Amino acid sequence: MSDYYDMGTYSWPVTTRSREAQLWFNRGLLWRYGFNNEEAVRCFRKAIEHDDRCAMAYWGAAMTYNHPFWDAPSREDLEAAWTHVQKGLIAKSQNDRERMYLAAVAALYKDGGAGTKQERDDAYREQMAATHAKYPDDETKLFYGLAIMGTIREGTKGFEMQGRAVDLFESVYAHDKQHPGVLHYLIHAYDDPVHAVLHDRADRPRDPTRAARPVRHQRARVPAVPGPGREQHGGEADEERDAAAVEEPQELVPPGLVEPLDLAGGGRAAD
Repeated sequence: MSDYYDMGTYSWPVTTRSREAQLWFNRGLLWRYGFNNEEAVRCFRKAIEHDDRCAMAYWGAAMTYNHPFWDAPSREDLEAAWTHVQKGLIAKSQNDRERMYLAAVAALYKDGGAGTKQERDDAYREQMAATHAKYPDDETKLFYGLAIMGTIREGTKGFEMQGRAVDLFESVYAHDKQHPGVLHYLIHAYDDPVHAVLHDRADRPRDPTRAARPVRHQRARVPAVPGPGREQHGGEADEERDAAAVEEPQELVPPGLVEPLDLAGGGRAAD
């Protein structure tokens, strides 16, 4: 189990005295960055097993039930997430920044799903805005940007909200081009015909020795519109694919969109 869930050495230090809890929190975070929520929640639960006082382990477990780009959580999901939130709120090991993260996720799952999803998403975004105002670090920028993206509804005109998220993600990318989550979030933030300029970054490999195992994003989800780096993929085959992508509506992003790669074999890591 341990080897499969080992996604690299990237660490977001949280309040815990347990090395194992920190290790499993890091693993859950890396899987969550790829929207691989089933793997992520198992890792966060392992962190809780090692330190049930670690508030952020409960935060991580709760976050795995939030899918901003596809289906809304079920009633069972909301109840499970709210259970994690309640335990996280009273957990002994947390600092001020972590308390703000727990307050934000409490707004997202308020009372196990009270009110409308739009209301909860908006409340979560505002809580993350307050967190970002006080703690504008890379992780907070990413989760605040994702919170903004999660409040964009189908049919919304213009791209002002996407632009706000892009600014946050780009600032992280400028600071840490090897961050294990930023490229994935940038791809989604640019996922419209106006801002489809990420072909170069979507294809740019990361250093596999640095922070996390490299991942492969389904290129079909990146709008097939000319942009920087487009010359890398020129040709009739690309033109035919691009035409088909424009004519056929794209589905909402499914779970398991980002796959860990097996460096030795060049394919998907074994399950």
